[in-house]
Amino acid sequence: MTRQREQLAQTLLRLCQVVDLFAEATGTPSTLSSRQRLALAILAASGPLRLTQLAQRLGVSLPTAAHTVATLEQQGFVCRERDPHDRRAVLVAITPEGEAALDANDRRSAVIQQAIIALTDEELDELTRGLTLLLTALLQRLAGLTTTPQPAKTTSPHRRRHISAA
Repeated sequence: MTRQREQLAQTLLRLCQVVDLFAEATGTPSTLSSRQRLALAILAASGPLRLTQLAQRLGVSLPTAAHTVATLEQQGFVCRERDPHDRRAVLVAITPEGEAALDANDRRSAVIQQAIIALTDEELDELTRGLTLLLTALLQRLAGLTTTPQPAKTTSPHRRRHISAA
């Protein structure tokens, strides 16, 4: 792919990640978040891993990885199994359902890549500008949803009396 098409593909990937974050922030999560897709891809490529190993490869904390695995386990995309070399340890493994979800994601990516290849240079420029605007708008909205407003500072009634008495 040309540099311009690679940039567009990266913009679309980032857009998908932002859409996932936006969906989670508004309480309407998609089937798989970007982190869940990445976890499945790691498990598919490496085979079963301990949770600590998966957390390291994902670049997240152990509690975040545990939450990701719990969600994937509820969906039937991963399972926990005993480590055959250390019966005290538990491994996380991708299931056939998880493989199918990952395959569906790969097919979706391939369709997007083929559509990008079919665009003229002018269409590509126009789409890139439009998607950049969309990404910026979504990031601004997401920032507004995830920013917790600080409570207004008020003076307690007791403190007010003390101040007014002075």
